[in-house]
Amino acid sequence: MMCKPKYKSASRMALSLVMALMAVISEAGASPTSNGFDKAFHGFLYEHGYKGGAVAAMKDGRLLFAEGFGEDRVGQQVSAHSKFHVSSLAKSFTSVAIMRLVRENRINLTDRVFGAGGLLEAIQPWREETVDPRLRIITVDHLLRHSCGWDVDQGPLYDPLLNKLYLARGHNVPDIARQMGEAHPLDPRTLISYVISQPLDFAPGTKSAYSNMAYIVLGRVVEAASKMKYEDFVAKYILEPCGMWNTRLDLPPSDQDFAALFTDRQGDKDQSLFRDIDMRSVDSALGWFSTVYDLMRFTRCTFETGQMLNDQHLELMLARSAHGSPELDRRTETWNAAGFLTNTRGIVWQDSDAHADDLILYHDMRPPKAPAEASSPPKRRDTLPESWVILLHGKSANHIRHYSYNLMTFVDTSEASSPRENPFLLDLSDLHRHPSWNPDLAWSWRQMTIRYRVEEHEVSAYMDALKGEGFDVQWFTSNPDEQHTSFLVMGKRVKYPVRARYDFVFKHGMDHRSLLKNKLWLERSGYNITQLHSYVSRSSTTDGGNKKSKWAKEDPSFAALFRYQGFPLGTQMKYGTGHLTDPYKKLVQMYHEKNFYPVSQTVTWAKSQKSEEFAFVFIKRADARKPRTKFNQLYDLTSNELAQVTAQKTKEHLRLTYLNSYEVASGKCRFSAVFTNSTQSRGMLEMGQAQDKTSAMTILNMRMGLAPKFMVPYKENGTMKYAVYYEE
Repeated sequence: MMCKPKYKSASRMALSLVMALMAVISEAGASPTSNGFDKAFHGFLYEHGYKGGAVAAMKDGRLLFAEGFGEDRVGQQVSAHSKFHVSSLAKSFTSVAIMRLVRENRINLTDRVFGAGGLLEAIQPWREETVDPRLRIITVDHLLRHSCGWDVDQGPLYDPLLNKLYLARGHNVPDIARQMGEAHPLDPRTLISYVISQPLDFAPGTKSAYSNMAYIVLGRVVEAASKMKYEDFVAKYILEPCGMWNTRLDLPPSDQDFAALFTDRQGDKDQSLFRDIDMRSVDSALGWFSTVYDLMRFTRCTFETGQMLNDQHLELMLARSAHGSPELDRRTETWNAAGFLTNTRGIVWQDSDAHADDLILYHDMRPPKAPAEASSPPKRRDTLPESWVILLHGKSANHIRHYSYNLMTFVDTSEASSPRENPFLLDLSDLHRHPSWNPDLAWSWRQMTIRYRVEEHEVSAYMDALKGEGFDVQWFTSNPDEQHTSFLVMGKRVKYPVRARYDFVFKHGMDHRSLLKNKLWLERSGYNITQLHSYVSRSSTTDGGNKKSKWAKEDPSFAALFRYQGFPLGTQMKYGTGHLTDPYKKLVQMYHEKNFYPVSQTVTWAKSQKSEEFAFVFIKRADARKPRTKFNQLYDLTSNELAQVTAQKTKEHLRLTYLNSYEVASGKCRFSAVFTNSTQSRGMLEMGQAQDKTSAMTILNMRMGLAPKFMVPYKENGTMKYAVYYEE
């Protein structure tokens, strides 16, 4: 039942007005692409027989646009948010991972890989008697630059990663799994064991020939050097800091039918072979899925911001060779860098694998025109984007880099210096994609982001993506869902470069012990825990590469926001977890007597105890001369009770300063709330609305000077609804 506090009838009328206006206000997200670009791109798709594609471009580190065109293989409309299999861009991720390890002095490019003393000494050849003696001179650098001795165009193996595919197509290649007595799919280490038992196609370092196998080996080098799984290392050291929250090694079942993957090199064009390829068995060479938004973030933090590599290691990654090999160092215009292609003109790019759908990631490394040259006529490249990515459904163009360059001549790059909406926000915020959002109406509209659902495996990278666009995390909470864990996140633009406003650390999935460990460790660096949230985590485990969801332990998991100097100097802070109702009441009374007041009170239902279980943060102001902060902390509130008590507390000059929801044994929702006199800002509580109406009301309230402070999802009669507290 919808809650109806007496004081909000005017806002109900306003909601009806804004919902009526939604029909005539165009959807936000118009890009700087002109009709000329749209026509040119549609013509490009038609001319080359592509079903559809997505494209994005940047200039001066600013995203100009991100758009989708046409359809995917199953007839779904392609958008800028569509996930694509990015084939050889996996090599780019792997190369950056290797260079991170080099930068940290954990490996060297000249390290030997196989044999005694090699980085992968533990991987033994399947048949020692057939090992090529040249195998033992292969180095990390040889693998990075496709000069290790393997060539996908040479038989009898060709590309070992696609052995099962070749056999299914009737090609005359050895049946690797059958020879080894193993089942498909072969895990990378088993496949490596077989391949290093075979003769090399050429002496390492004497030439460069494309090899997926080289990058499968590099994935194991990452694991050996980091003591982490390849996927986990890339997630922690590339995806998260770059904010690549939509990039992952495999897709959930709901997305798999929309992924157009490999097409056959021998002519079976357009046939989807997703179920014939196990992404985890080709992880570091071909195995990732991503979006154009994330690939622009990857380009920016690899080549522009220095987040991934410093200048020295970026130059090393793009060099011809770390060995000074005369054969590889000859003055060719284009060469295989580590994980990319590059040329003498300072262009860096990566395209697709020969068996995969077409794509191009392009970046111009050349510096922009100096101010003294600004009066001279611009060169053609100065009017183009500096970076772009095109992901396509289909395979056709032989010179996609050339075609992509011509397409970019239709882009209006003057938007790079315009104060118009940041297109990255269309990826980060459901609010910005709502039909009633219009970025031209008021600057204040651009100060908030709301994402209603961020999956738990995405949330750390999402937080970094927000930070990368100049937004602070104002609020987060978990969604009530019996299948898997997700978070609702609200962001707020940082107006002033105060470190405490943008320097935060977000941790999730913690138990009691790891929460304490992180708290103590971060406090030594000046970070305070400013928001604590408990939730029941639904984790995913990997069984043979297949994700299976299961309930986690009954014990709650914790997520926390640690902010640099989050409290004024001298503030005392107390926190606790795992407290049942009666002990918690006694703690609250004790803290009250010592002039502490709560800033966070999160609750889960302890099934074994048949009681609420509390986690909390209390603080005490450093300035003893200030009057005591009055508070009321409540829990076990129904939606109607929450609305009534909020109205009552307002009359008592107490404002809502914390709000959250939780489920009790009956499956019904209850609310936890804290009211204090620490603020007298005007506030308003809205309840009982679905997501679309919540967004519409939020946009309207922001126009009237009220911004959401808390947004709490809850289920009522099986329907997801939202309680939102707005404040001046």
